[in-house]
This record gives sequence, C-alpha cells and structure tokens, in this order.
Amino acid sequence: MKTIKNSLYVMFLSCIWCATVLYFYVILLSVAEAQTVTLKASWDAVTANPQVTSYNVYRDNIKIGTTPNTELNVSVDTTKQQTFEVSAVNLIGESDKSLPLLVARPAKPTNLKLQN
Repeated sequence: MKTIKNSLYVMFLSCIWCATVLYFYVILLSVAEAQTVTLKASWDAVTANPQVTSYNVYRDNIKIGTTPNTELNVSVDTTKQQTFEVSAVNLIGESDKSLPLLVARPAKPTNLKLQN
C-alpha cells in the first residue's frame, strides 16, 4: 500500500458569542492518507449567565456531545470540510449556537510550472 502524505490545516476562526470570545488557532497536522484525527475543542465559559449547566457541541449541525466543562475532544474527518459550533445550556433552555468553526484541508496548488 502506497502512503501519501498530506497536510491538513485546521482553521479556527475567532468569534464572539454570549459575551465571551471563543479563541481558536490554526493548527497544521501531517496525516498519512485520509483518516480521522481527534482534536480538543475549547471555548471560554459564558460569564453573562452563571447558571450555565452544560455546553452542547455540534458538528455539521448535529449534536455530538454535551459537557459541563469548556472543552471536549472531537473527531475530525480529514477527507472533508466540517463545521463545529457550541451552545450553552441552563435550566431555562439552550442558547443560540456560536459562529461556525470551519475545519478543512487547504485548496490544492494551481498553475505549476517548470522552467529552465
């Protein structure tokens, strides 16, 4: 089996949500062939509402986990573009979701030329 090396850029966009700022960073990962990798998603606690009991984490608009903490390990498919979002939950209900976090491979290079 031939191994193909690819680079996966995980682009985390900064966004403001519920009086908090979610901080995300650009991470460069090297992966062999298409696989799933596990990354830690994290965000700032919602301080505007101290009764927050948990946070829901979504991948492509589907809830993939609930946590009382401000981080959760998530699986990322290296073969496709995905979006992640988080919402806060209290006794009254669930907040709106954060702005989406886009995770994708970089576009392929174009216009390759050889010169002498």
